Amino acid sequence: MTNKYLFPLILLSIIFSICTSGLFYSSTSTYTYRFNCNGYGEVTITITNLTNYFSVPVYIDKFALLETIIVTDDEGNLLPYDLLNKTTLLVYTYNETDTIIVSYTLNNFSIRNNVFEAIITPKAQSSIILPKEAGLIYFNGTAEVSIYDEFITLRYDSPGTYLIEYICEATQPIITSTYPSPSTNTGINVFSNTQNLTWIITGIVIVVSLLLYVFYKRSRKVEAVITTSEIDERDIEIMKALLEGKETISGLAKKLGISKSIVWRRTNKLAELGFIEKETRRGKTLLSLTEKGRKLIEREEKR
Repeated sequence: MTNKYLFPLILLSIIFSICTSGLFYSSTSTYTYRFNCNGYGEVTITITNLTNYFSVPVYIDKFALLETIIVTDDEGNLLPYDLLNKTTLLVYTYNETDTIIVSYTLNNFSIRNNVFEAIITPKAQSSIILPKEAGLIYFNGTAEVSIYDEFITLRYDSPGTYLIEYICEATQPIITSTYPSPSTNTGINVFSNTQNLTWIITGIVIVVSLLLYVFYKRSRKVEAVITTSEIDERDIEIMKALLEGKETISGLAKKLGISKSIVWRRTNKLAELGFIEKETRRGKTLLSLTEKGRKLIEREEKR
């Protein structure tokens, strides 16, 4: 066999290995969704019964926060992956594990009249666990609903697109106040109530305007103090972790032992304040301290 045919044959063998490992593996997949009352959800996809496969495609939700994705085996070892598109990962097992665990944060919640609405697209059997203080309002499809330890759980046996609506008991309902009609004999003067409301609103506007004026006059002198007051111990902990070098959101979450959604929200705030800088490389977001952030940490350590 000549050399000119050798390379194409090797390339075809690699492509065939990748494709067959992704299309014909007889694995078992489960999707677990843990919703909260903050408009986010934590998703875990577990794929088992993998044997002798070089790579495996994993289908994720359309609205997954890509920077929060973590892929491991059953022993917690990180596995490499490529992002083929917004809904598909190609995870490389290198024939060394029969279990893949993919976790990420879901951010497709909408809130209407204090009702949380979330759309999920599991590609296999799935379980949805609502917050402890939540009440189920609506769901589509055929699901088995159960309650365990005060948590409402929905279980779907088939893949599909599902809408889940729930309300948190801690959320206060919207109360709409109406004034009596002028034709009713209640002894209440509608014009008088409206006039009183106008005076109240005017007073609030005046007070807010005065506070804004005072803030503007003092902002140059106390800018550093005001900025620092927005930072708490958790923010300092995140910035100290970045002293060692650049890190991803997933890496920070694992290093600090906190959820990726918390790291994501706090790093967004720190970036807006100019304490950290974000850059994207190969589809992943890397975080690093700015000079302003380093000076803040130096001041904190001297205290």
